[in-house]
Amino acid sequence: MTPAAYIDLVVRLLNPDVAVLLSDDVPIDAKRARASTAVHRTVLWAKECIQKMKMKIDGGGGNSSQIALFAAIQGGSYPDLRKQCAESLIDCMPDLTGICIGGLGTGESPQLREEVVLQSIQEVPCEKARMVLGIGSPLDILEAIFLGIDVFDPAFYLSSLTAGGYALCFPLSLKPTDVERVTHGEGVPLNGGQGTRDDTKMNVWALEYKLDSRPLVSGCPCLTCCSHTRAYVHHLLQTHEMSAQVLLEAHNLVHYLRFFAAIRSFIAQSKLSEYYGMLREQKQRWVVGDWQDSA
Repeated sequence: MTPAAYIDLVVRLLNPDVAVLLSDDVPIDAKRARASTAVHRTVLWAKECIQKMKMKIDGGGGNSSQIALFAAIQGGSYPDLRKQCAESLIDCMPDLTGICIGGLGTGESPQLREEVVLQSIQEVPCEKARMVLGIGSPLDILEAIFLGIDVFDPAFYLSSLTAGGYALCFPLSLKPTDVERVTHGEGVPLNGGQGTRDDTKMNVWALEYKLDSRPLVSGCPCLTCCSHTRAYVHHLLQTHEMSAQVLLEAHNLVHYLRFFAAIRSFIAQSKLSEYYGMLREQKQRWVVGDWQDSA
């Protein structure tokens, strides 16, 4: 894949709303020589992509003026390489909507992720958007927002959950209902909760949902929760019906769209830290095995 072929594919065939310019993606644990090569290629390809994009606009080769373009910042775990990549893209910034921090979500520690994010955005103008790929869990997304990230693509996270038979169920308000806080009305999951639910999702494969007539999440407006029960989705999974994945994906996508809507609302109300603290406390209760509602 060359920059010219990539732009031709993006502009002429796909014409998406958002596009990340062609880059040499490497994981966070890449060796320094490999990470340095990735930086050189990424900067070179980004500039070639922008040049090809301008040529297509001038030549009438596609309606690319509405595409939000992001250039990737590579460099593995090396702060100086991340800074070098960002500085090398400064000349491209007028043609970009923002930057995309590559290489995250590949096993890095929270401390290293914070260092990489801060180093990558240090040279980026404040009016440009910041995106990360590979980060999908609720707490990871909230922590990235506090570091200055604006845009996310949790598609892989959602597809992985759906493929595993999981339904997202973490609360979207500062005062979650009892259904959002616990798996069962009594407050204690069956079988000690082994393999049934953690702090963010429920495993609908679990036998405890075999006769559960409630929706996946009470009050969720998605097609699945409005029309079907946990028991029905559980049955579809057990019988390996393809519609199980369709119903779970419909719910998980709507739940995450509501999650981002809640984030915007909390930011407007200056309550995002409070919401983050609530989710983190919920996770800690799960880890120590305290299933009782501490409210």
